[in-house]
Amino acid sequence: MYSENSKDEINFLYRIFKGDRSIYLLPERLSIYVTISLIDKTKNKSYIVPGWEYTKVEPEHKGNEMLTGRIHDRYENREMISEAWTLSIPVNRLFNAAKKINSDRDLFEFSSLFFENFKVQLDLEYEGVKVSSDQHFFEIYNEPLFGSLYKRVMDDLIGWDTTLQVEKANTGREIGIEYHPWFPVLCIGTEKANLYMKAIIGDVVEEKRMLTDPGWLLRVGLYLELLTCLGIIEVVKEKGKDLLTKSEREIFDHSPYFKEIRDRIDIPAWEKVWKARKMDISGFRPNANMPVSFTNLLRKKATTLLFLHAHHDDLKHAIELAGVNIHNSQETWHRVFRDAERAVLKMDQEAFPELNYLTKDVKKFVLWHERGNYFGFRLIPKKFSGSFGDQDGLYLSACREYKESMNHVAEWAREKGFMEYTGNECVPSSASILENFLMKNYGRLKYLQNQDGYNEGIDVEEREDSSTERFPFEKIYSTLSTVSIFKTLQEDELKDLSKRARPIELGHLERIIVQGREGSSLFVLHEGTLEVVSRIDEVDQVLANLQKGAVIGEFSFLTGEKRTAAVRAIDFALMIEVSADNLRPIVEKRPGLIKELAKTMEARKNANENTLVDKNLMSKISSTLFGRK
Repeated sequence: MYSENSKDEINFLYRIFKGDRSIYLLPERLSIYVTISLIDKTKNKSYIVPGWEYTKVEPEHKGNEMLTGRIHDRYENREMISEAWTLSIPVNRLFNAAKKINSDRDLFEFSSLFFENFKVQLDLEYEGVKVSSDQHFFEIYNEPLFGSLYKRVMDDLIGWDTTLQVEKANTGREIGIEYHPWFPVLCIGTEKANLYMKAIIGDVVEEKRMLTDPGWLLRVGLYLELLTCLGIIEVVKEKGKDLLTKSEREIFDHSPYFKEIRDRIDIPAWEKVWKARKMDISGFRPNANMPVSFTNLLRKKATTLLFLHAHHDDLKHAIELAGVNIHNSQETWHRVFRDAERAVLKMDQEAFPELNYLTKDVKKFVLWHERGNYFGFRLIPKKFSGSFGDQDGLYLSACREYKESMNHVAEWAREKGFMEYTGNECVPSSASILENFLMKNYGRLKYLQNQDGYNEGIDVEEREDSSTERFPFEKIYSTLSTVSIFKTLQEDELKDLSKRARPIELGHLERIIVQGREGSSLFVLHEGTLEVVSRIDEVDQVLANLQKGAVIGEFSFLTGEKRTAAVRAIDFALMIEVSADNLRPIVEKRPGLIKELAKTMEARKNANENTLVDKNLMSKISSTLFGRK
């Protein structure tokens, strides 16, 4: 992601192999060259980025500072360590170099849908002769322009329409855009996008674990903004207000890059939303200074629901354009939903300025009333309770309708093969900060907030980063030493493996394993509780609960076979992951270990230590570790 004055880098990890072994030190006669090309969105053209044409690079290991004193000291020769090399590319340098390409469009701007596709190619030369090559495709997004179309709708369209409505009413009152029925959903929606964009930046730039797949969410959010805003723009163009410039209009109407967007815009749906934009200026006012009627709140509520309906139909199309996410779409959906809840709680005063003219009790009723429950509120005048009737207040209505809509989209996406989730609903009530607050389930509320980087409680306050080491080496070593498959390792090998293992924190209902997916990692539950869920006859069934010390994925770890069930945290879990890549350097030094591992696994399967070693099993282990048959 590009942002102004940023010092961010794109870091590509790569390995160099000599036969089956990855090498740590590069021989003098070997050289590495990098070429970066911009790929046109039609995929028919490519342009080499100035300054990045077959450029020699100095190989480096960025992990050296972390390895010093932890791994290096245990070896006499650094060649015994197999770690990835790092190619670092400054984002701003690449962004500015790409802008110099003589293309037929403005790169990274509206005409390019605010992002560009690139290919990085690495070539390995030995004494001037190319002996190996590999490539990778990636994208750079123009982050400062994210939300710019929403801003046009808010500032140019809502401001324009508010002025027309006020002039027509001729009341002599000054009424700002914050009273327009479209204002809450745009105000809250913008804040929701800000919150999850902050999480994306935390992942991509600051290397925090805020989201399980920031790239997929980034694409979904971008396509959703284009579909929704351009849908609105197309409707109001017919009303005499075009929010696109002349050049943008030409590009949108005719450019092949916008064809998939044009084909998916639902003008009738946005026409219906446009008709529901009338402010309720006359009528009952609880305070003489209130610019609009009290029932303008109901207009806002009804319009928000109409807007969400059209918006989430666009969301289906955005998922189609963003691509399939089977592995962690459910976890991403949970985070997006909770950020929507936080946006509602955070922006209530800005989105609903009418509340400032109400008494404390009436305001509480309007915000927090739960359908079918009048307890907890003092006697509310009929003029207020009669207007709202027995329906959820603004907080509950907004969050519950949004959850229902997100679940509807997720169900559709699962049927189409774009998403996957465990359970009857993608986003259950137990994943909601608001519902847990209402149920006084403060323990889970704390976990959910902390998981997303916020303080416990219902307020939207970010946590300060903690420097406390959750997984000291000694604990990881102690935990892995209890795993039967690792008992065949020597002490120094197990210590090496413990230093390579990856700690993982899971939040409520986050999965560590997805059913049906291939995997080559083993997980040990360090703290918390897990449940094993299997989909049988299209119904998810909980097969078991796992406690501290449980080992998950032991067989797939070395064979790469598909997972037979999903495993997820109940409230939270602290895990230790050991991958086949972590074990590979140890096996490279002691190849006979494969036979010992195979024997241990056969014994685990058959509960018979004298079972003969299956040659096919050894072949599977070799294939998983070294990528060979």
